[in-house]
Amino acid sequence: MMAKRKYRSEKEIERDIMDFVESLRFPTTSTEIARVVGLNGVTAKKYLDKLKGEGKLYLKKVGRQNQWWTDDVYEQKKLARKSVKLEKENVELKEKTKQQGNEILELKKENKELKKQIKKFQDSPN
Repeated sequence: MMAKRKYRSEKEIERDIMDFVESLRFPTTSTEIARVVGLNGVTAKKYLDKLKGEGKLYLKKVGRQNQWWTDDVYEQKKLARKSVKLEKENVELKEKTKQQGNEILELKKENKELKKQIKKFQDSPN
């Protein structure tokens, strides 16, 4: 006699899938998810597509396999590249600001000297 299969709600199945995928440090296949969570391939695909549509899982086809994971690795790489670019721009802007600050100091010195010369010129009898 076969054991009666435990009924799980859609939310429980989704949570089981998410728990499994989140427990991994690397992408996993649709087949592996179906096996671990106890679903057939078609049912697993239905839930995986739903979770992907909600932005909870990400998919990349690798050959004939679907690889699934919870973090959008490609988006993270894009953000990391943008962060490096922004950091470089920030360093360049700081350097430019420093140079401009030095130029301002030099101009203030020149201005002070010119004011002295003007005052000296104005004070001298013609």
